Amino acid sequence: GKLNDSIRLTVVWGNQIADLTQRYWTGGRRWSSGKWSESGLAQLRKRLNEIFVVRSQHDELSRLLSAEEQKRLNVEGAFKAFRSIDVLNCTSKYSLEEWQEAQREYARNVQPIEGEIIAKLRKEIFSEKLNATQLLREFRRWRGLLDLPNIRAAFANERETLLDSLIAEAMQLKEEFETRTGQRVDAVAGMDKPPESRYSSKCVSAILWTRQLFSKLQSNFKMAQSLLGDLRKFEDYVRLAQDMTNLMKGYETDQYKDWAEDIKYQMETENGLALNMGGKFMDISTKNEGIVEVNYSGRLAILIREVRQLKELDFKIPKDIDKLAEDAKKFYKQAVTLKQIADFYNNMGSQIIHSQRPMMIKLALDFERTMNSSELKEGTTWQNTLELERYIARVKAAAEGLMNENRRLRRIHEMVGEMVGGLFGTDLVKNRQKWKDGIERIRSTVEGVCKGRDRAEVTGWLLHWDHQLYKVLQYHYVTGLHALSDILPSFNVDIVYNDKQIAFKPPLEELKSKYYKEIKNFIAIPAHFTGVGGSAAVFKSIIDLSLIHISEPTRQAEISYAVFCLKKKKKKK
Repeated sequence: GKLNDSIRLTVVWGNQIADLTQRYWTGGRRWSSGKWSESGLAQLRKRLNEIFVVRSQHDELSRLLSAEEQKRLNVEGAFKAFRSIDVLNCTSKYSLEEWQEAQREYARNVQPIEGEIIAKLRKEIFSEKLNATQLLREFRRWRGLLDLPNIRAAFANERETLLDSLIAEAMQLKEEFETRTGQRVDAVAGMDKPPESRYSSKCVSAILWTRQLFSKLQSNFKMAQSLLGDLRKFEDYVRLAQDMTNLMKGYETDQYKDWAEDIKYQMETENGLALNMGGKFMDISTKNEGIVEVNYSGRLAILIREVRQLKELDFKIPKDIDKLAEDAKKFYKQAVTLKQIADFYNNMGSQIIHSQRPMMIKLALDFERTMNSSELKEGTTWQNTLELERYIARVKAAAEGLMNENRRLRRIHEMVGEMVGGLFGTDLVKNRQKWKDGIERIRSTVEGVCKGRDRAEVTGWLLHWDHQLYKVLQYHYVTGLHALSDILPSFNVDIVYNDKQIAFKPPLEELKSKYYKEIKNFIAIPAHFTGVGGSAAVFKSIIDLSLIHISEPTRQAEISYAVFCLKKKKKKK
């Protein structure tokens, strides 16, 4: 943390002083002492790096060994040589000798425990099966300890194996790059071009992909340089990395040139990329049924992103392209808002539920009037910033009012749909009260929407739900007619013996009358059902269309009555 920051500070400090003395202090306040020497600063930087190595080894030992092992191996004692000197004093020959003696004493103290450190490191690094990049990162975690000569030598075979794996991985990376960039004749289908992003052009996608591969190669190379740089085969890895770097840089340059040429061509083409600052910001298409079009190409939004990305990658953008991107950026926010509004306007018919359109007509007309106000008709341009902002604010307010009301009505529509669907599972005969409660909830919700509106606005919506309730009622009506004899309430009958005669109390004729009354009440349900107020006549037709089913409960009632009479005769005998 802080030690790393200190090292970076010495580098920045040296660079800044070199710039001031050699480049900037050449005028009135000229630097006259010759080339500035940073020998003292360089010595400090060198000492800080050496301290960093020792501190890294200490931290790594703390991670590698348990508290008990550290105590047994006297790890803290190994660092006592540095505690008796001023480690940052690097200005004299005596202080340098003192530091070097402390380093030698530290090496002697660590030597007896190196065998145990090596065994623990092997177990820690090779505990899982890792690929070359993962293994390199694992080695890097213990870079401080691997800087110790004996430990470094003990891992010679493992480091050589790792280097071979890195070379093989780099070769594989090179093959993939050559395959995707068309530099190999044996290209595989689906792998014959760089991956493309939906948010970037083909050329910029290729540049970003190439830079990702290059970053991976560079990252591995930098890590390997300090860990594997002493190995004989490392020169092969250096040559391969340099070859790939040249290959990738050349491809990047070609792709960048193609991108710049394509952008310039589009800028010169009619209806291409150029943003006409004096042109109208929106048009109503006469060819496409009054569709509103925003005169801001979607490609401009991509160009803004691409220019930013390429600048971050240190590409020098041509002035005309850079200016176009800057102009496009100024109006990007307004263009996005206008496109959202135009999309809603163009698709307004599909956004609003058909039966709710009359309820939305006032807000829709208000929105349309605002959209087609003088700014659009008279052709306000992108340069009229103040008028453009005012227009956007008004149209956005009208659109939000329309969208919010549409969302509210759509949400209520879906809620009523769930209530109506719930009635399918509510038996009309067995759960008559539950059915009534469900209908009341639907009516209450619908009335809340209709309150304060003209009848003409809501009639279509009410009729829609009456037709949905018609389907539910018809289903339960037909089902109930076929099962009515089983689900109608039971009647209690007493058998009495009077004047040597067996009789029923109440009499059979009275029972029959009550039974038929229940059937009649059920049959008449559609005639009395009013739905949500669209049209009560809709439900009356259920009776006419169900005549074939209505005879069923009557037939069952006659059979039941005949059976009952037969049993009565048998009892008399």
